[in-house]
Amino acid sequence: MMRLLLLWILVGLVACGEQGAKDPGALSNDSTQSAPAVAGDSTAAPVAAPVDELADDSAYTDENDPSWATAGFSDPKGFKLFLVQLRKWVDNGDKDSVANVLRYPMSNPKLKDKQQLLARYDVIFNEQVKKALREQNLQQIFRRDQGAMIGNGELWFIQSGDRFLISAINYK
Repeated sequence: MMRLLLLWILVGLVACGEQGAKDPGALSNDSTQSAPAVAGDSTAAPVAAPVDELADDSAYTDENDPSWATAGFSDPKGFKLFLVQLRKWVDNGDKDSVANVLRYPMSNPKLKDKQQLLARYDVIFNEQVKKALREQNLQQIFRRDQGAMIGNGELWFIQSGDRFLISAINYK
């Protein structure tokens, strides 16, 4: 009787192992995926995000769908991973890394270069902007022909080549 029970357990374990072997790239719902923190920057530490947050987030069902391509993004999953990294930089006070992902010169707010942002960082990246970034659901990112937006317009982003950049900050 004990041998029969052990045999069934062994068969079950082998079957489970074979099922996982059929699709080695398959990820469960509680898995994470990672990618470089900044597209095209192989020196940046990888970031991870839950797979369900990286899934297709098309919330529109009609012909007016503001697709990622319309917003100028060729890598939505990479952009979402970038947002995860940006959250970490902002939460950790890594002002230099944040300043490196702004598109200069910036008209909103008016910033000529990185030094101007660093001088005003705490005013521009206030609690309202930080909260919008921290609480953004990655499956509900607003996008249109001017780029992608989080929160209520606190941050706007574009993709330039293989980089993601902050193109506007509404911090008032």
